[in-house]
Amino acid sequence: EDQLRYGLDHYTPVAVGELGWDHRGGADLSQAIAQITLAKARQLPVILHRVGHCPELLQAVQSHGVRAQLHRCTGRPQRFQDYWEAGHFISIGPELRGDLRLAQAVPAGQILLETDAESEADAPWLTLPRLYEEVAHARGLSVNTLVAQVEKNYAAFLGRP
Repeated sequence: EDQLRYGLDHYTPVAVGELGWDHRGGADLSQAIAQITLAKARQLPVILHRVGHCPELLQAVQSHGVRAQLHRCTGRPQRFQDYWEAGHFISIGPELRGDLRLAQAVPAGQILLETDAESEADAPWLTLPRLYEEVAHARGLSVNTLVAQVEKNYAAFLGRP
């Protein structure tokens, strides 16, 4: 918590994260809640990591009134529907692996796309264009229309005009 506070005080972040919950790490959300609390104090959105079912994570975000995106989402839309119904963003990526259900289900005003690239070795300049093409096709849109929508959604997520 002290390291995050230092980073928030000495840099200019646009969001806090990636934070959250992974069922393989136990059920303690205290660190995530501390980070969400700091994000709220700085009026910053949060980028969430969630593996497995954890309704308490959404409850924590909702109770603090922060904007959130779930990052690296794939698979069944039902796993993420409670987040978009609560007004949060769903970031799909880095690839669909042929499963178009989520790309088709997320509301237009809440869809984000990402490479989840850890480094240049992950070649984000190759994976992101492919992802945009796949999602545009799944949604029946042109790539340019999808790019414009995602840019608008990122601006909304970041609280920018």
